[in-house]
Amino acid sequence: LGVDLEPDASGYFRIKKILRGDTFRATEQSPLVGVGKNVKEGMMVLEIAGVPARVGSDPFLGLQGRVGQVVSVVVNSKPSKEGATTVYVRPIPSEARLRYLDWVEGNRKYVERNSNGRLGYIHLAAMTPTDMQDFVKQYFAQRDKEGLVIDTRFNNGGNIQDVVNRVLASRLTGFFNMRDSSMSWTRQQDYFDGPMVCLQNEFNISCGEEFPHR
Repeated sequence: LGVDLEPDASGYFRIKKILRGDTFRATEQSPLVGVGKNVKEGMMVLEIAGVPARVGSDPFLGLQGRVGQVVSVVVNSKPSKEGATTVYVRPIPSEARLRYLDWVEGNRKYVERNSNGRLGYIHLAAMTPTDMQDFVKQYFAQRDKEGLVIDTRFNNGGNIQDVVNRVLASRLTGFFNMRDSSMSWTRQQDYFDGPMVCLQNEFNISCGEEFPHR
């Protein structure tokens, strides 16, 4: 379900955290997220797939063999069936991608907070087409930062490092300044006009090792 639960003194489980992904793909966010569901952190989970979610037992027991099928989740702001809401969701096969995106977002917020908003943060898990999509989503959303931290720790390699490096190596050559206009503009959409630093560790392999040295 893409959610972290914690035991509550009532004997039920409380939602500690909902893994929201990056909001770009519905398949990469918690099934509990969506229009009309109104499930929030702090709410009590009373039942999952028809099985009571009681402390002392596995609250996700009813999800076994139910990936992709519609199941019910009963939640409430209090540990009671009175006034409870039932939402219907399709469980996902794995939370690995959600937890990775949550880790990246946590790092981004750490860098943003400790640089007073001046630095951006990008993580590249590998060098595959999917990672190119992740790079585009992260990079172009942070081109207004003064500097960039590009984190390649644990990079599994692939074959897109040349494309990423061509983007990062782009340099601004000029702006158009229009007569009788206070606005200037450029056709160059890729350049980053600030310092960058790259992180790697002993777990980088293949193109993940090459990338920081290009």
